[in-house]
Amino acid sequence: MLSPSLWGNLPIELVEHTFSQLVEAHIYTDPAYTWVCLRQLSAHQKHTIELHFQSFWLPKISITLYAGTRHKFEYAIDDNAGAANPDGSGRVAFSVHRQVHSPIFGLSQDSRPGRLTNRYLREAWNRYDPAANRNITVRLGEGYLAQGCRGGYLLNDTDLPGLQISPAGKIRFLWKDALNELLREEIYMRKAGDDLVCLPALPSIGMLLTPPLQVH
Repeated sequence: MLSPSLWGNLPIELVEHTFSQLVEAHIYTDPAYTWVCLRQLSAHQKHTIELHFQSFWLPKISITLYAGTRHKFEYAIDDNAGAANPDGSGRVAFSVHRQVHSPIFGLSQDSRPGRLTNRYLREAWNRYDPAANRNITVRLGEGYLAQGCRGGYLLNDTDLPGLQISPAGKIRFLWKDALNELLREEIYMRKAGDDLVCLPALPSIGMLLTPPLQVH
């Protein structure tokens, strides 16, 4: 590993080429590490990573809004969203892709939004509170990623900063801030897991029950 002083003496083209190789090695397989850590390498890498996330990873975000124990709405990026930042606000639009009703008995019913959708949506979003009642889950890379703290994809009930809700239930939020929430939490959970694995072994029951040695 090169010291910071040596990095500073290298040609900027070589440094950025090395950074680009590192980003390329992780950007498709570990979005959390790429976003949280590698985005800090340089201003150029930050810009490149954000553009890539906007085009590649943003469409792989899905959001579930829970309207109760047996009813939920699945959100996906809006088909007409276009660029993630069309109006300069940094927000992206998501709309209801499907709704799922799971009765007490029988199979879950998966359907397109119907005439009762707006009422259920209003009731569910009225209950949403970032501090006390996050009745949503945010997923990244479902069906694509094979890793993550929970395996398969990244999942958490993190907030949607700058959330705006239209009367029809379409939502807009600050996508970079939302990724910060989700991916920083993923890195934290990884670190917490690593720290837990590295904790010294707890004494066994037998060790606890063994009487102490008598020193004469």
